Amino acid sequence: MRRLASALTAMAVAVTLSAAAHADADTTTEACSWVHTDEAAVFLEGPATAEPIRTQLPELSCAYRVLDGPVGGRSLLSDVRFADAFPWDAATTFKEVAAWPRATEVDGVGLRAVCTYEPNVTPPSTTLTVLLTGERLYRVTGSYVWRCDTLKTFAELAIARIGR
Repeated sequence: MRRLASALTAMAVAVTLSAAAHADADTTTEACSWVHTDEAAVFLEGPATAEPIRTQLPELSCAYRVLDGPVGGRSLLSDVRFADAFPWDAATTFKEVAAWPRATEVDGVGLRAVCTYEPNVTPPSTTLTVLLTGERLYRVTGSYVWRCDTLKTFAELAIARIGR
């Protein structure tokens, strides 16, 4: 009986110490704390608002828009996808994105990064996808046309604060 109790205790400790990158019922707005609205305002060239979009793991996201700007105006969508968000693993998902037409490699951020221009979505957008450690992908999508180096700078701010 003691062995069973010890085994159950060890399992409980292992479950408690396992990574928090799996789906749970808790909601969080932490994605909007990775880039502050005053910082987003610099990118958006005007006072910015931040609105949590996805608030449960395995995907957390935040939309930044110009305060009082028109709906559908320039915006940024920042998100992190954790292990449970992928049909495969993060690296395989990243390789698929990197193989898209118009995908260009971006150096100096994450393990690897690519920037893609998507002219056939509404609105046309540019997305920087970054492979991170711990089975995670970070993405920032700018509505309409954004320079990849601008999205990289935004991503660097967010990634430094993600901390999971």
